[in-house]
Amino acid sequence: MRELIDFFRRAVVSPEFLVVVLSVWVLFAEPQWLGIVTKILAGAPEGVKYISLVPVAVAVWSIQQSKAILFPAEDTKGILQQWPKFQKLKERVIIGLLFQAVFCALGIGAWIISPSLSNGTAVIVMGMSIAGALVGASTFYLAGIMSAEITKHHATKI
Repeated sequence: MRELIDFFRRAVVSPEFLVVVLSVWVLFAEPQWLGIVTKILAGAPEGVKYISLVPVAVAVWSIQQSKAILFPAEDTKGILQQWPKFQKLKERVIIGLLFQAVFCALGIGAWIISPSLSNGTAVIVMGMSIAGALVGASTFYLAGIMSAEITKHHATKI
């Protein structure tokens, strides 16, 4: 039970969840922004057509990056996998991938509902999916750098 609570705590205390909270706030507390953004996007229908692919592309990159985080190329001796907190790292990577899947699905769903993004709600959902995917990708990128740095540092000590 404790592990499940820790898992949900890691999901809620994350930058991706902050993007979700801010998007819901904009959707319900600041609806006048929807009209402004919708008018801006109406002027660029060709660019809007393919914008739903951004979260998909970022999710694919994140899947590739997750392997580099958990199994860095510098770690030829499996030092990271022997680390006592490796399971927590693995859980955080899984949470990140789950967020990426959600953002990917939301982006595609918003595009299906309103391909030209003329619907204000679809605009916010699409914005949330893109922002969330990019925030998630940045955490994957930073984790990959730190993972490689730590394993390279410890590999030279052994």
